Amino acid sequence: MDKKTDLENPKKAVFRILPLFLMTIALSLTVVYLPQSKTASPAAAGAFLVFPFKLTFDKVNRQAEEQRVDLTVRNIQTGQERKYLDVLVLPDEQGIFSGSITLSGAASAEEFEFIVKGPKHLAKKFLGGEDFSLIPLLAGDLPNPNDKNHQDGVADSVDFSLVKSRLGQIDKKSLSIADVNFDLIIDQTDLDLVFEAVTGQLSDEK
Repeated sequence: MDKKTDLENPKKAVFRILPLFLMTIALSLTVVYLPQSKTASPAAAGAFLVFPFKLTFDKVNRQAEEQRVDLTVRNIQTGQERKYLDVLVLPDEQGIFSGSITLSGAASAEEFEFIVKGPKHLAKKFLGGEDFSLIPLLAGDLPNPNDKNHQDGVADSVDFSLVKSRLGQIDKKSLSIADVNFDLIIDQTDLDLVFEAVTGQLSDEK
């Protein structure tokens, strides 16, 4: 007996096509899972990192006026440096000043070292993992009004004379030069602090 064609036997044709049809539907509904590539966070990729810090000034243990400091930030691995000038720091009632800067090119502040310089102070070097407030910035490197308020990075007899010649002064201009403990008067305490720096303290400024 001759075999019948599919057209002659519709039931047989249906059973032959049905598995292919069901397989096509199954493939169209299959969710293909492709593992996502790991994308580094902005910090890990070296984009931006907000770095908050706290610092203290020698013999300032009460709330004082806000101050501005300069920071030189150096990447320990690459040696690249960046300067942050006039960074605002705000005090609390214990005289601990808080500020922040935005770092770039690293995932952690521990990759940097920081040289912090106060408005009338010697520069001090810190590492990124340290609490800056544990070591007060020492007074001594005053802005010299006879040299366009230049600070030369050291405490010497010039700085001592700038304080001594202004003892008892409370005017804003004098205070901006020689009030090293921010108590709004230039007195013996200011002179003593600068004298200590002149006679033995070293600056970390380059």
